[in-house]
Amino acid sequence: MEFFKVAGLYRRDIAANIEGFTMAALLLFGKDEVIMGAIPHYKVDALLRIKDLDRYDDRENIKCNLIDAYDHLMAFVAKHLPDKFYLQGDTRISLRENFFREIIANMLVHREYTNAYSGEDNIEFEEKDVFVTQVPLGNIFDDKKTDGVINDVKDDGEIDISTVPVAVPATISVQNLLKILNGEMGRSELQNKLNLSNKAYFLNDYLQPAIEQGFVAMKFPQNPNHPKQRYYLTKKAA
Repeated sequence: MEFFKVAGLYRRDIAANIEGFTMAALLLFGKDEVIMGAIPHYKVDALLRIKDLDRYDDRENIKCNLIDAYDHLMAFVAKHLPDKFYLQGDTRISLRENFFREIIANMLVHREYTNAYSGEDNIEFEEKDVFVTQVPLGNIFDDKKTDGVINDVKDDGEIDISTVPVAVPATISVQNLLKILNGEMGRSELQNKLNLSNKAYFLNDYLQPAIEQGFVAMKFPQNPNHPKQRYYLTKKAA
């Protein structure tokens, strides 16, 4: 249980004053039927498009927890992409696995699961000398939506990616909160800015994770329920 608490997967609901597992815990470790009962729209749709970009050449509709979804997506990639022979010193390494384990993990972790429509992440390939591709990173990183270009695979196996911004908080909800938080603001003011009417949802999915990750601080940290409580961005969020 300590693991779940430290990881933020089990915590107290401030509004309801109860403790329990979070949605993140459900998505990571939950059974398929429990996940679908709580998040009916949840799925990961893997599409391969080669000839006609308005159709697909292969598809896998994945509805399972994120750990199993990661394995399914890695298998989908292995099914369709070659893995050229490459040596790191005197040891063969898989460039395909090294690259896609980062891409797939980021796509799964940074997705907004409370929204039935979370957009589309595309990966396009153009075969060059070793392994070169243009990657539209979408919401994986910050709101600049910069395209990351893999320029080279170095001798030590490290993939050189240019123009990729520094990663930001783990959820789109927290990112959206940081964008509208200006100076010191109260809870109701923040909710109105985000067009959110559900107090519990705002606290559990936006405000509390932002505080726990160190991006937002309270004016009265010793008294979270202070009637004049205000919130502001920390130096980490700047």
